[in-house]
Order: sequence, then C-alpha cells, then structure tokens
Amino acid sequence: YGDRYLGTERGIKEGFSFRLMHSYSKSRGSPYSVQSLGGDIEASLTRNWRIAYATNYDMVEKRFQRQTFRIYRDLHCWEAEVRITYEQRNVTYWFELRIKEIPEVKITGIQQRRI
Repeated sequence: YGDRYLGTERGIKEGFSFRLMHSYSKSRGSPYSVQSLGGDIEASLTRNWRIAYATNYDMVEKRFQRQTFRIYRDLHCWEAEVRITYEQRNVTYWFELRIKEIPEVKITGIQQRRI
C-alpha cells in the first residue's frame, strides 16, 4: 500500500479527473457549422505513475479529429512523459525527460509517421 497515491497533485483529486466539452459554431450567412465533442480522463495509478487519454470528435464529419495517450512517471528528481497522438492519418510520438527543479534542462524526442 505504500506506493498508492490518493492525494492532490496538478489538479487531480483522489487520483482521478474527467472533463467533457462541447463546441458549436456557425458563421452568419453560412449554411455550414462546426460541432465537436471532446473529453479527457486522467488517473494517478500510484504516487509516481499517471496515465491520461484525450480526444476530440467532429460531430459533423462523424470522425475523431485527435486522440492522445499520455504516460507520466515521477523519477524522484527527474520526471518523464511519453505522448502518442493520432490525428487523421498521422501519429506523433513525443518523449521528454526533465529535471523537476530546473524544467528548462530536458531531453526531448519527437517522431511523426503517416499511417
């Protein structure tokens, strides 16, 4: 039980957060509208591990615009984060390792592929 995390950190209460958003817009005089539904969920699995998922769905085109999976690991003085983002026919892999006290000191890697 020592590694369980139920505190508050970065806005996460009880190790879990969830948001749901809706957006609608239409220009005056235009027959077209833009409507999307988005959401994200984040969970602290332990004191040192967090996972998250975010998505945005185009309700007019009836397809996902973007999906992002994120894994975060606290490494004591360092922290690491990995993100995988799917957007249309592209996937982006992003990695960052940074010093907590000096976030400007970091190693970042990014790679994009067409799928």
